[in-house]
Amino acid sequence: MEFDYSANDLQDLSEWPDSLEFDEFCDPSEAREEPLAKRQKTAVDDEPQTAGHGSVIRKPPELNCSGHLSPSRIKEALCQNGYLATGVFSAILHHENPYPEFFSDQVIQIFGAKLVTGSALQHHMETLFFMLRQHVFKLENDGSITTLTDDVHSRCVELRRKCSQFFAFLSHFTHNHLTAVQDANASNTHLRELFLLPSRLTKQLEDLSLFLGRLSSLPTSFMRTNPGSTIAPVRLTAGVHLFHLHLELNWAAIQTLCLIMEKQGQFDSLSPDRFADVINSLKKYSFSFLWDLIALAASIYNKENQSNILQVCPFPCGCVCELWIMFIHLMDHLSHQNRA
Repeated sequence: MEFDYSANDLQDLSEWPDSLEFDEFCDPSEAREEPLAKRQKTAVDDEPQTAGHGSVIRKPPELNCSGHLSPSRIKEALCQNGYLATGVFSAILHHENPYPEFFSDQVIQIFGAKLVTGSALQHHMETLFFMLRQHVFKLENDGSITTLTDDVHSRCVELRRKCSQFFAFLSHFTHNHLTAVQDANASNTHLRELFLLPSRLTKQLEDLSLFLGRLSSLPTSFMRTNPGSTIAPVRLTAGVHLFHLHLELNWAAIQTLCLIMEKQGQFDSLSPDRFADVINSLKKYSFSFLWDLIALAASIYNKENQSNILQVCPFPCGCVCELWIMFIHLMDHLSHQNRA
């Protein structure tokens, strides 16, 4: 399915009347006076992840589901280490590096392989995405897909963290190392590779979408979490972990495509054809993801009596609620950027 690019393509993605106020879901302590010294991340063990003066170390966000969501206490049900609480989403909206210190070493380890930070994606992109699909495949074919044990839960959490780290590195790389080369016929091999890098990355994200399939095609049992405390994450089955991994990967892909588009737009504002493929991929991902989120809400409402509709929460868990909030604000952000 292809889309034709036009100047108003993104504007119709964010016609959301009465949008939720973004500040309602952000930590009020995240002051805007010092952009690089804000939004401290807190890990599960509540140890601060900041170091030095003015430096911020954010680890990749985690949709650590609480398994409980009350319509009257939505903010409390949002993930403690999610995109909103850690400040990662806010950093992306304000064109800041979401992980300013986390990938500061010259050598990083992704999926168990040690790679040079500045050239890992350029030289090993296809291999890294292949390893990502292998990790998803491991979870999809877990023999304990419906078993609720500490061992299964811990194994799935570690697998999801490796996938989240990879996409965090994509965000970091896109923000810091993705440069636009104007000459497609550059004789320098390195410049030629840089010119093709955005298209290669977009193609890999499209292939990932085909590999994952539709979120709504997962069994409905994978979307049910056990009610628990909103203070600490609950133990989840491998099937529920798979559902949350699909949420994380789809959102990470949309987020990465937005970063690529904005990065390319800084250099190619007079030649939109240069990143038309990114626009098309972003639209396909966005419309597909929106359709899946609506389908999740519809599946909940379809099981309720007409008299109880207004008392029913449309989100199966706080993770889906957080994604709804970010999706709406991201579409508003893109629409504003397009009008500007």
